[in-house]
Amino acid sequence: MNYIFCIVFLFFSFLSFSQEWEKQIKDARKLYQNKKYTESSKVYSNIEKKAPNTNDFKQEIAQNAYRSEKFDVAEKKYSSSVNLAKTKEQKALSYYNLGNTYLKQQKLSEAIEAYKQSLRLNSKDEECRFNLAKAMIKQQNNSSSPNKNNQSKQEKNNKINEKENSSEKNNEQKKVDRMLDELRKKEAETKKKSSQNRKESSGNEKTNKHVKDW
Repeated sequence: MNYIFCIVFLFFSFLSFSQEWEKQIKDARKLYQNKKYTESSKVYSNIEKKAPNTNDFKQEIAQNAYRSEKFDVAEKKYSSSVNLAKTKEQKALSYYNLGNTYLKQQKLSEAIEAYKQSLRLNSKDEECRFNLAKAMIKQQNNSSSPNKNNQSKQEKNNKINEKENSSEKNNEQKKVDRMLDELRKKEAETKKKSSQNRKESSGNEKTNKHVKDW
């Protein structure tokens, strides 16, 4: 008799807990849809330990953190969702969103690697290819700036080989310019393809990779 009572008690306790968790999830999603990201973050934090540790739920929390510009939190959650992903599509999406989070934090090397991982899993993602090109151009611009400053200081301090240094500088600049031109061309082609794809799929609903409507 006591055994049956315990089972019944546990059943109703679990049912009550499940109903409470589902209500909190609905509250968090409603706040998210109303763009009240700070309030929804608090609700998500309260239920994260209780909720199932799934890829979808990690993506959900990460999306909220990304929208509230808590990119360090979003980075951790998207990294977790990569490990929890069960399909290639889920993992590709997690890497794509992780790349966007890195890009927002100006972690260009990490962003480039995340985008490449996403494209290895889904080579047809033109938005990911476009963001990869953008990150590579930013990285190239950042790496070329210190070189220019160093060359400028060297030319001021050493006038003996001014012509030779100027020639080397021009050659290096030409190489950088060629690389940037190639990346910009790829970026333009990717943007054009992405635009064409959007035109072809007009009338069809497109899912935003950062916004999930429930």
